[in-house]
Amino acid sequence: MRSMSDVEAMRPDRRAGLSPVAVDGAIAVVLVALVAGASQSIAGVTATGVAFGVVGALAITATAYLPMVPAVVVPACLFGYLATGNPGGPALLVGPVTMAILGYRAPKPIVAVGVVLVIAAVAGGRVVGFAELGPIGTAGPAWAIAVALVGVTVRTQVDRRAERRRQHDLLRRQAVTGERLRIARDLHDSVAHALASINVQSTVADRLLERDPAKAREALAAIRGASGDALDELGWLLNSLRENSVDEDAVDENHEPGASIDGIGELIARARNDGLTVTYQRDPAVDGLPIARQVSAAAYRVVQEALSNVTRHAGPAARVRVHVEHHGATLRVGITDDGRAGGPAAPRGTGVGLIGMAERVQSTGGTLDVGPRSPGFAVQATWPLPHVGAP
Repeated sequence: MRSMSDVEAMRPDRRAGLSPVAVDGAIAVVLVALVAGASQSIAGVTATGVAFGVVGALAITATAYLPMVPAVVVPACLFGYLATGNPGGPALLVGPVTMAILGYRAPKPIVAVGVVLVIAAVAGGRVVGFAELGPIGTAGPAWAIAVALVGVTVRTQVDRRAERRRQHDLLRRQAVTGERLRIARDLHDSVAHALASINVQSTVADRLLERDPAKAREALAAIRGASGDALDELGWLLNSLRENSVDEDAVDENHEPGASIDGIGELIARARNDGLTVTYQRDPAVDGLPIARQVSAAAYRVVQEALSNVTRHAGPAARVRVHVEHHGATLRVGITDDGRAGGPAAPRGTGVGLIGMAERVQSTGGTLDVGPRSPGFAVQATWPLPHVGAP
């Protein structure tokens, strides 16, 4: 069974937009015309010799899909041409041309078979027809080997260029896929978070509009803030989609200054406005740590997604603890909740948010541990910090 590389090697002209059959047919036509026309001016060339040359040239047309045909038929025609006493002439050109085409297009085992048969055919035909090798019997095999190697070398270069193109296309597709996943994570983590906050605050405003107008206005102010954040995020995402590529460092510098570990306090404040009871503990040692921008933004997004999950699945009555600490040579960010005010662990939806959270943490070199606990749910992200020892 032929491998995929062998099949592709037999069709290099198709990659250039040409049909291999058409190319082989054109070569065969030229050789047939040369053999039939030029042989008439060479003394000693018989009609049988011309027929052998024509048959050998026509066998080339099968190279694209049945390379074994020219590998066997052409040597047989060369043997017949020389064994019937025909001198050197255009019919012998069929041999090196066939070897070059086989070297360029056929699997290497078939090339080897063709070379061996051509050597045997030329040497055997000279011995049978002339009782000696002569210059043709000596030089013919050398030419067969040389042109076959040229064909193989050219094919190797073509395949290498094709492989480089495939690798380039693969990397480009991977980059596009990665960008799509990043945008999807940002949509889920930030815009969905803002919409969840808007949903909660709109419910609060509706309930308090007549009973406590001041509290209702606070809820409306929170809605304005969350919707403004969502609009800013959507604007950045749309700009990202318009660009051919996005520089991750530029993204971290220019996009949403609050999306860093220092902005977690604002997330806590918004969560409290949404009705959650949140305890926030931040290790003072974190302030002096060499935290990369990507890690800082990922830590922010983890807290953001975890708080959104608590709001959606455990409800505003849940109690949440958020801690950011320096532990050994690592940065740890943890979020735990008690379910529905101490009730059983609440289901966490489809898990898309958790998948995006894990992708974000892993892409920045960290690890994520999530799962239910008794009671509630726990999320912990850990990142190694380079060149930082134990406190």
